[in-house]
Amino acid sequence: MRAALGLGLGVAAGALALLWLRPVRAFEPTLTLALLTTGVAASAVAWAHYRDKIVIGRAVRALRDPNRRADTIAKMRARVAAAYRSQSVGMIEDALRRALEPLVIVGFWDDVVAFAKLADLDVLRSAFARWLGGVHALAEMHRGDLDAAAAILARVEVTGSWLVAIDALRLALSDEPEDAQRAIDALEGLPPKRGIAADFQARLARVHALVTLGRTDEARALIAAARGEDQVFLDALVRLEGPASTLARSALAADVGDGPFRR
Repeated sequence: MRAALGLGLGVAAGALALLWLRPVRAFEPTLTLALLTTGVAASAVAWAHYRDKIVIGRAVRALRDPNRRADTIAKMRARVAAAYRSQSVGMIEDALRRALEPLVIVGFWDDVVAFAKLADLDVLRSAFARWLGGVHALAEMHRGDLDAAAAILARVEVTGSWLVAIDALRLALSDEPEDAQRAIDALEGLPPKRGIAADFQARLARVHALVTLGRTDEARALIAAARGEDQVFLDALVRLEGPASTLARSALAADVGDGPFRR
């Protein structure tokens, strides 16, 4: 028994380390909500996380394949529909998460919105509903509809690093100095240790807000620090059009001009 417990604790510790070191491309998974367990139970959570990363990785590859994309999305819809017919909250949340996470990773924002609209927030548990609200709002921002993002966030309690960062990003994208300052103030209140996805959106919000406030040198310094180190971050600054996008494009153009071995 003692040996089994020791093995479980060892697996749990290793799994938690893997979660901490997971790539920035992996957006905030709702499995972090389950990491309230310890010991042998944590090893089960770790195995579920590993299994889900394999499943989600396969979905991402299928979505990036034009020949498999439509069939993959259709299967996602069927899974969500079946989950709702089961009336199991756990199955509904799992089906929605397995659809939304790969769609977010590949940036299929119209599909993210479509799946998010299938969800009945009154049925979902509050923690998952808040995560879903943040994902839905982020998708609307990528579609250029800040009003829709604001309406979505008004339906959930904006607490915790993930939603605070998402709301700060919404404010930072408005190109209004007052909103930009509100974004900076909100970001200052975030805890130093936060999820990778929350930290990523918070960094985007800060750079956009700094540009709006005329603190361009600070924004340039953050962009320069990302050059050669965090291409995903620079690409996101360009893709999600906002006050700092022009600076990010300049940085990417400079990288291309540095020689054939860049990017």
